[in-house]
Formats: sequence, C-alpha cells, structure tokens
Amino acid sequence: HLTPEERQDIWDFLEGRILPLDFAIAELAAEIFNKTGRKKGSKPDCIIAATAIHHKAKLLTWNKVDFKSMKKLGFALELE
Repeated sequence: HLTPEERQDIWDFLEGRILPLDFAIAELAAEIFNKTGRKKGSKPDCIIAATAIHHKAKLLTWNKVDFKSMKKLGFALELE
C-alpha cells in the first residue's frame, strides 16, 4: 500500500500526463501483436509501443530487445 505522500510523489512525477488507451491505439497494438508473432505476454508491450507510435513519442525502456523487433517490422517506434 502507498502512503498518501508516496501517491502524491508518483502523481507529481507523472504530472497528470496519463495517456488514454483509445480505439486507434488498440487497433495498432493488435497489428503489432499479430506481426510480431502473437507471443504470450507481449500484449502490454504492444500497447505501450502503439501508444508511443500514435503520440509520436520516444519510448524510454530498458527492454530494448522486445521493442527492437517491432521497429524492425517498420513501425515508427523511436527508442531511447
């Protein structure tokens, strides 16, 4: 459980910029999931990648191996 202070620290860090998952992102995530081999456990990564692509945002991650496979398929995913 988070303390109220910890919860506020997290919210301050995010600055209220939580991006919604909409239909366009869900469709792109499904396309990525299908084109990357429908690997078990990869759906969250596909949603994260689709969100970054849709919003033309850089994706900061330590898990570059999984995301590089998406980029190799031609998706406009910028990794950092």
